[in-house]
Amino acid sequence: MRKIATQLIRFRQRKIVTDLLITGWIILAIGTIIVSLLLVLEAVFWLSPAFRYGVWQSGLVLLAAIAVMGAVVGLFIRQDSIRRYRLDTIAHETGRAALPKGDEIINALQLESGDSGSYKTSRELADEFVTETASKLISLSPADVYSTREKKKLKVAALGSIAAAVLLIIFFRASFAGAAQRWIHPRTNFPVPYPYELKSITGNLSLMGGDDSVLQFSAEGKRLPSSLQLELMSDKGDATLTLEIMEQGLFTYELKSVLQNYRYRVFTTSSHFWEPWEEISSPIYRIDVTDRPTIEQFTATVIPPSYTSLAPSEQKGNIAEIRGIKGSELGISLKTDKNLDEGFLTVGTGSKSGDQEKIPLTINGRKATGSVSMMRDASLTAHVYDSRGIGNLDPIEYRLVVLQDLSPQMQVLIPPEVTELGSDFTIPIKLHIEDDFGFSTLQIVYEVKHPEYLQQEESVSIHVLKNFSRMTIAQDIYYLWDVSKLGLMPDDELQFHFEVYDNDIISGPKKAVSSTFFAKFPSLADLFARTEEQEEEVQSAAEEMGKELEELTESLKEMQLELLKDEKLEWEKHQLLEESLKEVKDKLKQIESLREQMDTIAQEAEKHDLFSPELLEKFQTLNDLLQDLMSPEMMAAMERMQSALEDVSLEDLQAALEDFSLNVAELESQLDRFIDIFERIQAEQQMDELARRMEQLAKDQEDLTSKLESESADENASRLAEDELRNQQEYKNLLELMAEAAESIEPYAQSPSEDLKELAESELAQETSNLLEHAVQQLKQSDMSQASLSAESASQNLQQMSQMMQSIQMGFQTQSTGEMAEKFRSILRKTLTISKEQERLQGETADLPRNSPRLREKGGEQQLLKDKLTQLIGEMMELSHQTFAVSPEMGKAVGRAVAGMTESLSRMEERNASSAANKQSATVAALNDAALATISAMEEMQQSGMASGMEQFLERMQQMTGQQQGINNQTLQMLMGQMTASAQKEMMQRLGQQQGQLRKSLQELINETRGSRQSGELQGIAEQMEEVLKDFRRRRVNRKTVERQERIMSRMLNSQKSLKQRDLSEMRKSRTSVEVVSDGPAGLPADLGQRRNLAIEALNEALKAGFPRDYQEMIRRYFNSLIQDETVETDQ
Repeated sequence: MRKIATQLIRFRQRKIVTDLLITGWIILAIGTIIVSLLLVLEAVFWLSPAFRYGVWQSGLVLLAAIAVMGAVVGLFIRQDSIRRYRLDTIAHETGRAALPKGDEIINALQLESGDSGSYKTSRELADEFVTETASKLISLSPADVYSTREKKKLKVAALGSIAAAVLLIIFFRASFAGAAQRWIHPRTNFPVPYPYELKSITGNLSLMGGDDSVLQFSAEGKRLPSSLQLELMSDKGDATLTLEIMEQGLFTYELKSVLQNYRYRVFTTSSHFWEPWEEISSPIYRIDVTDRPTIEQFTATVIPPSYTSLAPSEQKGNIAEIRGIKGSELGISLKTDKNLDEGFLTVGTGSKSGDQEKIPLTINGRKATGSVSMMRDASLTAHVYDSRGIGNLDPIEYRLVVLQDLSPQMQVLIPPEVTELGSDFTIPIKLHIEDDFGFSTLQIVYEVKHPEYLQQEESVSIHVLKNFSRMTIAQDIYYLWDVSKLGLMPDDELQFHFEVYDNDIISGPKKAVSSTFFAKFPSLADLFARTEEQEEEVQSAAEEMGKELEELTESLKEMQLELLKDEKLEWEKHQLLEESLKEVKDKLKQIESLREQMDTIAQEAEKHDLFSPELLEKFQTLNDLLQDLMSPEMMAAMERMQSALEDVSLEDLQAALEDFSLNVAELESQLDRFIDIFERIQAEQQMDELARRMEQLAKDQEDLTSKLESESADENASRLAEDELRNQQEYKNLLELMAEAAESIEPYAQSPSEDLKELAESELAQETSNLLEHAVQQLKQSDMSQASLSAESASQNLQQMSQMMQSIQMGFQTQSTGEMAEKFRSILRKTLTISKEQERLQGETADLPRNSPRLREKGGEQQLLKDKLTQLIGEMMELSHQTFAVSPEMGKAVGRAVAGMTESLSRMEERNASSAANKQSATVAALNDAALATISAMEEMQQSGMASGMEQFLERMQQMTGQQQGINNQTLQMLMGQMTASAQKEMMQRLGQQQGQLRKSLQELINETRGSRQSGELQGIAEQMEEVLKDFRRRRVNRKTVERQERIMSRMLNSQKSLKQRDLSEMRKSRTSVEVVSDGPAGLPADLGQRRNLAIEALNEALKAGFPRDYQEMIRRYFNSLIQDETVETDQ
């Protein structure tokens, strides 16, 4: 019998009971808490039946699991398999709790079970020990080993939780009672109590498609919400909106343009997690919509007016603005979703109902069409009705924007505002016109203004231009307006402007009007007066410039003397030199301005045929003199002066200043020469003017006399009186001019001046004045017969006065030429005398030995000849201030003579007689050349012009001019026409071939006239043709090409005109051609011709060839570059 095990079982049972009590109290406390928690959750959240039922099921499962688990644990305990309840564990716990030796019981249990381990024990002692230990266990109480203090604590905790739960239930008995009932019936669905109720006041609705509707909702209860959620449900989707409370318990929402069926409700969701409901919702209501007809497709077709040539344009209904040119036809085509019964378009032009127009639509099933004329801005809406009489709702309003046809634009490129008519009575016109659709008319509106003293009424006339494209919206118009048939008389003024009309047939053509232009037909008196005014400006400017240069020359001389004393250039003197250099530069610019003024005078004179060819040639030569003032030497001296000022080397500055001073002095001298010759030419011009105007007046009077003899009708008397009045006014002006001309020519020719005064004061002049006055009065009285007699007598007197005037002019020229010829003869005699003495001296010097005492004597004679030559140079310089005939050849030859004499004297000082004789021989040759040049200058002065007989040249020029005109016209047509690319390419190739052939013919003519004046003019034309050919080759024919062709044509015509004038002049006589390099009126320079060269001579010869202004500039630049190259080579 196992005593220890038996006793330990008693203790194990006690432990199991204690553990069961502890577990029970724990389960009771936890269960109370869980039940209370479930009641609270149900009371607050109103759990769903599924959740409640789930909790019940979970609880039952848990209880069953606990019961099963208890049975399993009891079985394991009986089998002593659970460590906590094993006997050895109980033995340890009991021994430690009740006996001094804690392991006594476990040892006894082991001995009793026979498990002594590795130790050998006595059985008797073991039994005794087990018995003793068993007796101790018997005396022990299990309660002493396993205390109940912990069990009591758990009991208190469990009872406390039960008490708390009871109190909670007591305080919330209503909520807990309901919650307990719901837990007792877990599968029953108990309704949640809501704080308020939501419903729709509006309810279910039936609407027409597109109508508006107002939905109203109410909330009733204790605690009303501040906002609601409105849910709109349709086949196309759902939408949720928030509604704010309007007033106590009312909510409102407005539905705009309802087009589909809806279901709707309002609801609110819980705002706190502890609320037992998720949302409060109203019932679901319906909105049923009856459909209206809807425009599914809307197409607007704008058909512009025919004159615009624009294609129709189409746009869809999604663009609310329809634009069209005024007068366009707007076609409307629409399609709906229902069959239509009727429809119309409403076109409104204002806010009032009376401003609206209804235009019926043509109905065809679901389609409708109509049209509207777009004349002004308006609004358009389309209205359609189905078979039920229901119309479309809120039709789209389209804005009709009428685009106005813009007014044409015009730019007048040519002519300038004021134009002077030349002898051809043509006005070149170049216009640029633009319009958005085209043109109908282009015209010139003009009016002829007569002088006030005629007191004649003016009328406005129109000249229509037809040579332009009416459909090209932007184009250039080239036209040469011939006004010769307008019967313009001197002092008449043609006022005109351009008008261009567009092709607007809806509102009527609109026009663009240019500013007013003036074309004046000046009388000879006006032309000469203006020319003289310009000449006075030139003369005044030249004289003022001469004075300033004289002061500058003196200042530079003083500066030279001061620099010789100074060792260093002071700042003040440096500034003075800088200012002097700048002043000379300014003077050269002024000279260039004078040259341009002289060019203008010559061009105007040539345009209006004011001067004779000889006088024109003198003006050109005078202009060349101005060009010569800006010599390369002067430019080089200025550059050296500038360089010296920058380097501040006193020695270089002195040399540069000396050179600069000489050039300034030369400039002053040449300017004085220009002024002197200019004054003489002005005197000649006045005589030429008198002769020309008197001759023209005599011709006009003769023409008027012929009209009086052939026209006797009274209606012509007024017009003839006006013509006679013009002649009378011109005659008075000529008498005044005679007095002025007499004073002008008096310093140069005394006798012609006196003859001119006598003619102006003669009885013939007075009688002529009276006859003209009588003729005017008789014509005003329509006394044609007496007027014819007076006019005839006046005509004869004027013819006589014209002859006398020409005689006086011839006398003036003869006397002037004679005086000049005498001075030339004097120079020639002196030149020959010096040459003869020099030749004698050369013969005597050649045989003298080096040690001959006569060398000193011959040196004195050589110095005397040099002094005589110096005196001769002074006379030549004085003569050069009076005439252009003093040629550069004279100056160059005399310069070589001076150089030869100087070298001869130098060799004599070296006692080299033979070398001195050689230099004397060269001096003789130079003097002989000077004599020949003087003779040539005399012949040039006494003879004028070139040989006539240019008929063949003119004929060929006329043929080429006609060919060029044809090319120009075809080029212009090509640019203005509407041609295909291939046709334009073919035409451009053909015109290029024609221009090239014409260029070749012109080059042949240039080769034939090589060396003449015409050659230079033709070469310039050929270069222009080459530029045109380049344009054709590059296929870049444009406005610039046409302008080049116009310049070619103008220069060819001017060339023929100039030749005719020279050939027809009676004062030009043929002479044998002499190879003379004429450099124009350069005179005798101060450096005795040493600094002239062949390039300068060729330049002046070229400038005298009669080239137009633009080619003269090119020629100057070319020869100046040659001069610079020569200078560089000489320096090297």
